[in-house]
Amino acid sequence: MQWSHNGFELLDMLRESGNQTPCIFLTSLNDIASLSKGFEVGADDYLKKPFDFDELLVRIGAILRKSFSSEKNIIKYKNLTYKISTNELFKGEELFLLAPQEQKLLALFFKHQGETIKKEDFLYELDNDSESSAGTLRVYITKLRKIGLEIQTIKGTGYRLVGL
Repeated sequence: MQWSHNGFELLDMLRESGNQTPCIFLTSLNDIASLSKGFEVGADDYLKKPFDFDELLVRIGAILRKSFSSEKNIIKYKNLTYKISTNELFKGEELFLLAPQEQKLLALFFKHQGETIKKEDFLYELDNDSESSAGTLRVYITKLRKIGLEIQTIKGTGYRLVGL
């Protein structure tokens, strides 16, 4: 299969289908019309070549922070409330103190609502790719389930937060 679409057309098709994955155009096109077209089709940022890799990393970090924020800085899930800016999880008025690794998993679940997340992605997020960490991951998932998260195990693949 030959791909005949350019980046503008591809992003436009993705946005029309409802895909809101953050996007940065890295391009040698440097005219205002191209810059404008990139933002019109839904780009979150636009970086002209040649670019500084550290600048790209800064821009990626900024876009990821924005993509996870919400207008009220709060995510509600069933009877749980998660405050994004403070990483606090409440069940009613009760505050659950989560370990840093559990906070990372919770944020990953909320960022990928309804999607299956591969076990490898969780292990990467936990900064631990050793085989023994699979057991640690299961312990964290079990704790989040006890708090009230409905986490579905996708056998051989990973996990999915359902009911959000």
